[in-house]
Amino acid sequence: MTFRPATVGCLPESFRHHPDFWRVRSARLRPSFFQDSTHQIWYLTGEQQEQSVLKVCDYSQVAQNRFWMRMQQWFAADLRESYPWQAQLFDFFAEHSTFAIPCLLASFAPSELSSQDFAWLWVEAIEGQDLCADAILPRHCHILGQHLQRMHALSFKPDAFGEPIQALAKALAGQVAPNMTFTQKMADFLEKDTSGRSFASTYPQDFQEIKQALLQWQPQQWVPMLMDFRWDQCREDSAGQLYLLDLEAAIVAPIEFDWLLMEVLLTPSQWQQVVSAYAQPLPSLRASRTLARAVFYHLELLGPKSWDWWRALAHYAP
Repeated sequence: MTFRPATVGCLPESFRHHPDFWRVRSARLRPSFFQDSTHQIWYLTGEQQEQSVLKVCDYSQVAQNRFWMRMQQWFAADLRESYPWQAQLFDFFAEHSTFAIPCLLASFAPSELSSQDFAWLWVEAIEGQDLCADAILPRHCHILGQHLQRMHALSFKPDAFGEPIQALAKALAGQVAPNMTFTQKMADFLEKDTSGRSFASTYPQDFQEIKQALLQWQPQQWVPMLMDFRWDQCREDSAGQLYLLDLEAAIVAPIEFDWLLMEVLLTPSQWQQVVSAYAQPLPSLRASRTLARAVFYHLELLGPKSWDWWRALAHYAP
């Protein structure tokens, strides 16, 4: 990977005003892998050659990013509003996940969403290799299965459904305020949004199945979920410690959605290994499968793939 050298003067002004900024001696910008990326990733070197990472969020890009537009529309999950809660987010996953979580050194969020300044997270750098979906080992599946088991041991009130990550702190204290249900938001999207109406007219049979699920399906449980989880968001260090690097898309969602995302991401052998490590009965996925895959499709979780591709994916569970 080629990094772009830069002076520390290129870093956000709010970061340069941080009391520990004087320790930073150099900065390198990692090239963006995606045209619509909402973040810049800076690798920083300190006075003692210590390494850290600055993850800078451009609010203007978030407002135009399809994934985050849909996340806000359906789940009330606004990345910009989640930044003041990042310390709680890191603490939550550090306490409950079997993945290791990088240490959060500092964070900043502008006081207004329209601000021209940038939000940022300053975290420790994890030396190691990012996982590749084609080279997943049984121990990686074991950690993921245990992570899911721990997340699913945390049950949230139904009115937390779709809340952004701040609900994790609030829901544990029973303080989540009711909000419009996801089912109503999804129904509105399919009936009123241009792309939703296009989907309904192009795939009428699937639309009817989704509509039926929206009317009748009752989620079994509401749990913490990383909506955009992928293997390449995990990094393994030289000691075999597996770190989870991207936490921003954590929401409260139905347990079925978490397993249906796993069904999309995992190979048959990986699925069996994850389920074995999970060591708990799985929820029934049949009633919500088409609905969940439609959500993933419209979020473009795996890029701009066709609905026919999503619809043809294998089923691993009843």
